[in-house]
Amino acid sequence: MQGLSYMMRVMPNLKPETLPLPPPLMTSEWGSFARATIVERKPVLIRNILSDNAYPPEIVAALEDLRDEIAHSTSGPAARRFRRP
Repeated sequence: MQGLSYMMRVMPNLKPETLPLPPPLMTSEWGSFARATIVERKPVLIRNILSDNAYPPEIVAALEDLRDEIAHSTSGPAARRFRRP
């Protein structure tokens, strides 16, 4: 499978904004890569990060909120805390 940069070299008129978007990643699909990565693996990674580092209380609270949010398959305020301005 060729990458986008290769495709743009061999087809200079190709515009990335005209390419179709891939389907969204769905964590609701049991056994999917997205579910294994987000719902199963990320909470473990967050626990490990918290146990290996001495973060200030506000960062610990935000990471714990995010971990709990992921575990309960919801999307809300904790996830928005990590967005860059």
